[in-house]
Amino acid sequence: MNRVLLVCRGNICRSPLAAAILARAQPAWQVDSAGTGTWHLGEPADPRSVAIADLHGVDLSGHRARQVTAADFDAHDRILAMDARTLEELRPLIPTAPRALIGLLPDFDPAAAGEIADPYHGDAAAFAHIYDQIERCCRALAIHARPHSGPPRQRTVLLEASGSLVSAWLIRAVRSAGHRCIASDLDADAVGGHLADGFAILPRQDDPLLWDAVDAAVLAHGIDAVIPSLDESLPAWAERRAAYAARGVQVVISDAETIRVCSDKWETWQLFRRLGLPAPEASLDQRFELIKPRQGRGSRGVVRTTTPVPMAGMLSQEFIVGTEYTIDVCCADDGTPLHIVPRRRLGIRDGKSTGGVTEDHPAILEAVRRLCTGIRFRGPINVQCIVRDGTPWFIEINPRIAGGMALGFAATENWLPLILDGKRPSATPRWGMRMLRHYTEVFA
Repeated sequence: MNRVLLVCRGNICRSPLAAAILARAQPAWQVDSAGTGTWHLGEPADPRSVAIADLHGVDLSGHRARQVTAADFDAHDRILAMDARTLEELRPLIPTAPRALIGLLPDFDPAAAGEIADPYHGDAAAFAHIYDQIERCCRALAIHARPHSGPPRQRTVLLEASGSLVSAWLIRAVRSAGHRCIASDLDADAVGGHLADGFAILPRQDDPLLWDAVDAAVLAHGIDAVIPSLDESLPAWAERRAAYAARGVQVVISDAETIRVCSDKWETWQLFRRLGLPAPEASLDQRFELIKPRQGRGSRGVVRTTTPVPMAGMLSQEFIVGTEYTIDVCCADDGTPLHIVPRRRLGIRDGKSTGGVTEDHPAILEAVRRLCTGIRFRGPINVQCIVRDGTPWFIEINPRIAGGMALGFAATENWLPLILDGKRPSATPRWGMRMLRHYTEVFA
C-alpha cells in the first residue's frame, strides 16, 4: 500500500485539497497532509479550498491543520511538496536515510505548468486554478504508481549519461527486455532523450542539488530500477542502494566497499595480489615509468615518464607489453558470475571500445572466477587485463555497465532479464564473434 504525505506551508489551502483528491483517486492508499509552518495549527481548511472542493464533490470538513514531524519521513513512502519553497523548508527535518521518497507534486503535472502556487492571497479563481493543477498531478501520480500486470513485470529503468555515443545499445537492450527506459543527461538535447521512452535532465555530478534532482526524476517517471554507469556517481549510488530498495527502487550496483576498492587503483592492485592474481608491480612512489591517478576513468591523467612528477593521489606501475583484453561479467545478486565473456580489444577511440572479438581464454576465465569469489560484485562489471606469454596480468576493475558490453550481450543473451528479473542464464558464449562499431545519426 502507498502511504503518501502532501505538504504545503500552512496546511489549510493546497495540501488538504491534494490529499482529498488523491485519496479519492486511490482509495486503497493512506493519504495525509501537513504543513511546514505553525500559523494555522488545528484550524480547518481555508473556506475557499472548502468551496472549490465542494464544487467537485470532495469533502474537506474533517480536516485540521498539523505540522510535519520527523516521524513522517519513516511513516510514509512518498512525501510531496507543492513548491520549491516548501521543499526547502522540509529539508532541516529530513533524517539521514529517510524511508520516504521526497519530491514535488508538480513534477507529475503532464501539462508541465510549473509549481502549485500558494493561492492564500488570491481570489476564488486562484483556488480553481490550483484545484485543476492538483487534480492533474494526482491522476498522473496514481497512474505512475499503478502496478503492471502479466509476466514479466515491466520495469521503468533509469540510465545515466545518455548523451554518450555508445548509449544507444543500452537503451535498445532495456526496451528489448520489455522494460521502459528513461534516459538522463545534463544536456537537454542528449541523443538518448530521442531514443528512450522518457528523459530527465540531471545536474553535474558536483552540483549540490544533484540528488534532489535524481529523487525528483525517480518520482516523476515512476522509476523502479536504476543502472548506474558514471564512475563519479558510483559511490553515492552504492551508499543509497539500501534506502532506495526500501522504497521499491532497485539500484543495480555492488556494495559500497566493493565500489571503494575498485575505484582506487592502488586498492585494486592490493586486491589482485591478495587473491594471487598476476598484476604488474605498483608503488605509491615513483618507482616505475607508468604514472596514473589512483582514481579516474580510462587513460585520463596517465603518463609514461622517467621525469620526477608529484605523486600525491598517484601510483606508479610496471609497464606491461602484451595483448589487451576486457572481460565482461554479469553477476547475480549473490555475486555468482552468470556470464564471463573475454573480448580482445581491436580498437579504442576516446576511451571507448570501437571493436573487439570474443575469445575462449581458460586462464582469464579461471582468474575471473577466483576474483568473483574474493570480492562480491552485483550486476554487470568489466575487468581489464593484458595477456603476455599466455598469462593475464590484471590492471583494473570497472564495477559498472560499459559501452563495450554490447559485444558481451550479443555473444550470449540480453543480460537485463538476469539482472532485473532474476532469470537464470539460457545461453553460452559464442566465441569468435566480432564487434565492429560505427556511429549513426538521429534526426529530431
